Amino acid sequence: MEQVGCMPYPKLNTLANGFASFGDRKAMFNAHITHLDLSNIREAYNSYIKFTDENPTTSQSYLAFDLYGTEKFCSVPTDSTAFYPRKPFYNVVIVQRWLNEKDDKIVYDWAKKIQNIISNDEEKSLYVNFVDMSDDIGYNENRIKSTWGDNLEKLKELKGKYDPNVFFRKGAIIWP
Repeated sequence: MEQVGCMPYPKLNTLANGFASFGDRKAMFNAHITHLDLSNIREAYNSYIKFTDENPTTSQSYLAFDLYGTEKFCSVPTDSTAFYPRKPFYNVVIVQRWLNEKDDKIVYDWAKKIQNIISNDEEKSLYVNFVDMSDDIGYNENRIKSTWGDNLEKLKELKGKYDPNVFFRKGAIIWP
């Protein structure tokens, strides 16, 4: 996939459309980076080459570096909306595609390795779109805190008021 270069945000949002095809297994992780560390990127690239060479059914996996300006969303106070990570960072999406259920753990372990190689966000904050795909699926207070930060207590209060039975429980589930 040759998609290197600047592009309008609406086009960027279409790049993952092919990911929605049927027939194989898919997962996505993410990592936050505050700067491009070329040695980490090289290490991740070498790991990718080795991994896909050793596991040919994973060859459609890829890393997507979302390098966009953060000035606007950083200008909004962290307590004014639920979105917590209002700091300069870039999101790296670790997209995994493979064919066989028997390879689930191998693919998962590789993605966690890439996540650890690339991430240079000392706070280890998570982007809400990927929380239900990180680690094990289930409630994890530390993961939820990493996602919502100081906003979590207010969100729990709102959840208790508007959704006390947790009807909406996909992704970064907040329990009242």
